[in-house]
Amino acid sequence: MTDREEIFDQLDDPTVDKLLAVLSTVSSAAPWPGGLISNIVGGISSEHKRQRIIKVMKSLFDYFEEFRKKVPEEYVKSEDFKDLFKKTLRKVQNEENEDKRKMYENFLKGALTSPEEPYNEKIRFFNTLEQVQYVHIEIIRALMKPPTAKFVAPGGWGTRMHTLQARLPADFTEDLIQDLVDQLNDLRITDIKELNQEDFNPDVLNLQDSVTEYGKRFFRFIGGDK
Repeated sequence: MTDREEIFDQLDDPTVDKLLAVLSTVSSAAPWPGGLISNIVGGISSEHKRQRIIKVMKSLFDYFEEFRKKVPEEYVKSEDFKDLFKKTLRKVQNEENEDKRKMYENFLKGALTSPEEPYNEKIRFFNTLEQVQYVHIEIIRALMKPPTAKFVAPGGWGTRMHTLQARLPADFTEDLIQDLVDQLNDLRITDIKELNQEDFNPDVLNLQDSVTEYGKRFFRFIGGDK
C-alpha cells in the first residue's frame, strides 16, 4: 500500500460517527450487531485493519452492557468522547502489536465509563499511552505489588533492582529494567532515583511509592491493575 493509499485507508469522521451511534443507541437487550459493524467499516480495504476495529468494538459493546445505565447517553455522544474514540480507534487499526492494541482497548473502556474524569486528564493519559509499551506496564505492575517476604536478600539487605528482578519474567535483564525505569521516570510515571543502592529489606520490598500519583491514576485508568 502506498503512502497515499494509507492516508485514505484511515477511519474517516462519518465512519466514526456510525460506530459511535451503534455503541450508544443499540439496546442492551439486542445481540452483538456484528454484521452492521462489518458493513460500517467495509470501506477500509485492509482486512487486518477491519478486523482490529471489529474486535475492539465487540469488546466495548460487551463491556458497556454492565455500565450502560450508569453512563449518560449525552456523554457517549459528546464531542470530547468522540474525539477520544476517534483517536484511539485510529491507533488500534494501525497498531500491529496485540498487547498494545489491548492497552488502547482498555483505555477506551476507561474513557467510556468515566464521564466524571476531566477531558484534559484523559487526553494526557492518551498521550502517555502512545509512548509506552506492554513491557513498561509490566514494570509498573511489579512496582505496585504489595511487599512480601518472597524475596529476602542475605543479611536482610537488598536493592530495588533485586526486588524487580524477582517479580519480573526472566528475560527482563538488569539493563532492560534500568532502561525501562529511566523511560518511565521521564514520563513522570515513576520517580526512582537509584535501583542498585543497597537498603534494608522492608524498604526495597515496598516499591509502591516509586510510582507517582499520576502514574497510579494512569495505571488504573488503562486497567493495568486488573
